[in-house]
Amino acid sequence: MRIIAVYPDSGCGEDGLLPSGIRLMSHRDVVFPAGRQALYERNRYSPAIRSNGFLFVSGQVGSREDGSPEPDFEAQVRLAFENLNAVLAAAGCTFDDVIDVTVFMVDPETNFEKAWAIVPEYWGEAPHPTLTGIGVTWLYGFQFEIKVIAKLRADRLPSMRRIARHLRSYLLMLLMAAFVVVPVADVLACAVEPHDSTAVHVESAAEDADGDTDNDGKHAAACSHNHCHHSNLSLPASTFAAFGTPQPARWTNAGDAATYAVAQDELARPPRA
Repeated sequence: MRIIAVYPDSGCGEDGLLPSGIRLMSHRDVVFPAGRQALYERNRYSPAIRSNGFLFVSGQVGSREDGSPEPDFEAQVRLAFENLNAVLAAAGCTFDDVIDVTVFMVDPETNFEKAWAIVPEYWGEAPHPTLTGIGVTWLYGFQFEIKVIAKLRADRLPSMRRIARHLRSYLLMLLMAAFVVVPVADVLACAVEPHDSTAVHVESAAEDADGDTDNDGKHAAACSHNHCHHSNLSLPASTFAAFGTPQPARWTNAGDAATYAVAQDELARPPRA
């Protein structure tokens, strides 16, 4: 059962009500065995509920598929245990997982010894579960009823270690996705900026034999103006097509055109002798 909130003015088993008017409800983890549903549907109760590592089983009686009692007392006791074991099995348990037992019996002075002669067939070896026996005068047409609480097996519970492992996997996946998405976004941002799309790299200026360089100022202007501030990268048209991004216009203002002219002039110069 997942407890969301508890309010003093909300009774046990009732839905809590927030001041905002939002109604909170508990969620029962119900266990149903195969078949034998008539008695549960008729009387509006569940065979068993898992909660906080335990299995709480409703009182089991020797009822047939249609909900009617087995007439013979000994057969009724055996059928009650069979029905109990079916509920335990549906939750992945056996009677060995039972920790507390309550037995209700009509006319125990007459029936107790007959019932307890059958119990060892289902009870298992020591150490035994705790037991409370209660004599009653009426059991809805039955003469024997057994109610238990069982401890759920650890492999049936979502351990904190497994939960932490799953969370760690999800976090790693998110981090990997971030490392992939961010560089792509960075490249696209670089590509769509006007200055980045006009990157023209002039490798070196022609040098004189004595080491002097012509048009150093033009070189500096051409290089510094066209370097992408994200990376020194010039993207071809195929890159834009791959990401579905329209290729920006090559030159957007007079400054870009002038820079391009300077770079072209430098590249067109014949090498010096």
